Amino acid sequence: MSKAWSFYEEEEGVIEVVFADTRGKARMYLKELDTFDNYRYIEISPRREKSLDYLDHEDGYVMDWNKEEDKIALVKNIGVYCLDADKDECKECYLREWCSKYEEYEEEEDD
Repeated sequence: MSKAWSFYEEEEGVIEVVFADTRGKARMYLKELDTFDNYRYIEISPRREKSLDYLDHEDGYVMDWNKEEDKIALVKNIGVYCLDADKDECKECYLREWCSKYEEYEEEEDD
């Protein structure tokens, strides 16, 4: 069973999650993604995402925001949210019950 690993690209605000047996393999898979073209191998330091291990994807699998199962897991388990969603879109979103961005909008309205 492969383990889930993530790496956050700060400049673009993008997170990628891959499945790999080891941190080194995760780093290798992440380095192959276009997202990290400007990074040297040594600069990519994957973080374990144990809460996603239950998905049990094969070694090298990259989670895809456009796949429903992946999107739900990313929002529910590690707090990923839409970067460009506004308050009205969040209110209509089926993921709002797990979304930290929606919670922020709700807190703003309460203030």
